[in-house]
Amino acid sequence: MIIKAEYLNHFVSKTKEIFSEMFEVDLHRTEIQAKNEDVPRHFFSGVVGFSGNLQGIFSLSIDEEFAQWCTASLQEKETFTPQEIADTIRNLTHQVGSTALERFAEHKLTMGFPLVLSGDNVEVYHPQSAEPICVSFSSTRGQLSIEFELAEAIG
Repeated sequence: MIIKAEYLNHFVSKTKEIFSEMFEVDLHRTEIQAKNEDVPRHFFSGVVGFSGNLQGIFSLSIDEEFAQWCTASLQEKETFTPQEIADTIRNLTHQVGSTALERFAEHKLTMGFPLVLSGDNVEVYHPQSAEPICVSFSSTRGQLSIEFELAEAIG
């Protein structure tokens, strides 16, 4: 599978834009690489699937401290439940993922409801034919990465 540059550029720019607008946090891209392991890079991960003329998965993985800070910023309080953190990650995953629906409308994409995973060493298995791309970011608030695979539907 070949990842088109327009898909990569879209997800990178929208992730940076959303964190800048919502949290006034500048994300700095630190690495782009083919994902070669089945373990998310950070404690919390939001995952959403796409179908249509393109098919694939988008995930946003964020370190625990950064996720807590984002939740505190949105909730405007200092204590919150694990469910509130999961809701924040789900919301951010949905916001970035849903921008693809409009941007790539010609591919008639539909998007599922984001699922949030948490914990160390959670394994997420991609189809064997998949070649997900991982883009890592750093900021003054913490680390995050996005992973995606998006390709022409077969069949």
